[in-house]
Amino acid sequence: MDIANAILRCRRARQLRQADVASRAGISEAYLSLLERGLRTDPSLTILAGIAEALEVPLPVLVAIAIEDDPDATAEEPALSDLTTAASHLIGKVS
Repeated sequence: MDIANAILRCRRARQLRQADVASRAGISEAYLSLLERGLRTDPSLTILAGIAEALEVPLPVLVAIAIEDDPDATAEEPALSDLTTAASHLIGKVS
């Protein structure tokens, strides 16, 4: 699961600055930057929920996008591919 890329993709799709997302999520901009760069990989569920809310994305959608970015996860469970496609459509086209 690639939560780092999922957060970054959603933030860019929403055209939000790190400072804005961090402030809304109640975390520091430095911590969000570390998460987006994959240098911190241990966010709590509470932090992830806050980030998802700040991004205006349901937490399950954020997780689905993170799974989409992990080819091993979708290879193990093909149904995840359909889920992640639907999740991507919920936030708009993300790149």
